[in-house]
Amino acid sequence: MRPSRRGIALLVAFCAGALGCNSSSGPPISPQCLHTSDCKNPLQVCSLGYCVKACATSADCPNAGQRCIKATIVDADGGVVTGTTCEAPELASCTYTSQCKDPLVCSVIDGQCRDGCVTNVDCPEKQVCTSDTHVCADPSVDTNYDPVTMTLKATDGRVKVDAAAGGSGGGAGGVADGGVG
Repeated sequence: MRPSRRGIALLVAFCAGALGCNSSSGPPISPQCLHTSDCKNPLQVCSLGYCVKACATSADCPNAGQRCIKATIVDADGGVVTGTTCEAPELASCTYTSQCKDPLVCSVIDGQCRDGCVTNVDCPEKQVCTSDTHVCADPSVDTNYDPVTMTLKATDGRVKVDAAAGGSGGGAGGVADGGVG
């Protein structure tokens, strides 16, 4: 007996919702949470409202290109601690800092929510503070990071200069040819 279209749709919906099955259309949806006890996977913690894996570096994160960030972790009792966790894919993209979960800021260069920084010590392990926009970049994940200039580059190869250095705003950034602005 051939399954009906409705039956297939129900099976796909059940798989995606209840089982968390992955599809090739994008990264998996991270379960939302208020406390770590809300996370069904014992290897996950509640960080910035999503169940994610704790990490020391971005290499510990399960999805390709996923960044390790400094964030608050809410334990089972509602206590808050600071640690490093993988950034939920749902929180990675932005246009403005207001679209990032605090304490992350939006990098106008690549539209990614990142840790803000003044020096490298403000960044998670193996990440560096960019010299112009003062956001953390991970050379192992960020293919647009230039270690010579210590900046993130726009996809067209030019360096965008964030008018709101340090990510304190989501204003428009200018574009400079080649050098650091």
